[in-house]
Amino acid sequence: MNKENLQFLKNAVKFMSFDESIQADLEKKMRESVPEFQLKAIAHFSQDEIGALLYFRKSDKSDYYFFNKYDVVVLHPDEPARDKSQTFYIHGGTGMTLREAYNLLEGRSVFKTLLDQDGKKFQAWIQLDFGSIDSNGNYQFRHFYSSYGFDLEQTLSHYPILSLDKPEDKEMLVISLQRGNRHPVWFQMDGEEQQVFVEACPQFKALNIFDGALRKIRFRPDPNRKGSLISPGPEKS
Repeated sequence: MNKENLQFLKNAVKFMSFDESIQADLEKKMRESVPEFQLKAIAHFSQDEIGALLYFRKSDKSDYYFFNKYDVVVLHPDEPARDKSQTFYIHGGTGMTLREAYNLLEGRSVFKTLLDQDGKKFQAWIQLDFGSIDSNGNYQFRHFYSSYGFDLEQTLSHYPILSLDKPEDKEMLVISLQRGNRHPVWFQMDGEEQQVFVEACPQFKALNIFDGALRKIRFRPDPNRKGSLISPGPEKS
């Protein structure tokens, strides 16, 4: 067994947010020197259960193993019609983390540094297109490059978010939204503070806003960070 390879794969699994408990199974399978194997992982985000199957394959020319891809299924116990699955591929030990994969399957967008077919790095906001499926049964990706014109920090400045005045809080918010999270913030409107949840929406160069019950709110932002609350939407998202 290649110990450096084992440590590399352990680090990759950890970096991608999989529970460290699978590392013992990873080492066991590598010691067995089987040509390929899969490992199962389970996680919970909010009220949802996420199941994952990680694929490992041994090189035909050495004892080196590769972590090629993983399948994810998101289960909604109360709304099975919303269950979704997707295969995410790994390149050079990096790819979508489990949390990012979950956020994508929930319809949110993730900002990521990726590799093109020539191995060159590029950055883009990524979203799954649930209306378009490829030949492998996976949802197609939509990419919003910098040329599209969505600037997250500039967009945030159009909303009355209190924490934007604190650099450390602003940085935390930006990182969270780039990972595709729905993040709680405080709005100050008409002299009152109101907690809402926000998520990045690069397609419309805006934020999606939700109230405490996770009902979508129609909100009209403006550059003066005042904006206007129009109405809570009837749907829960």
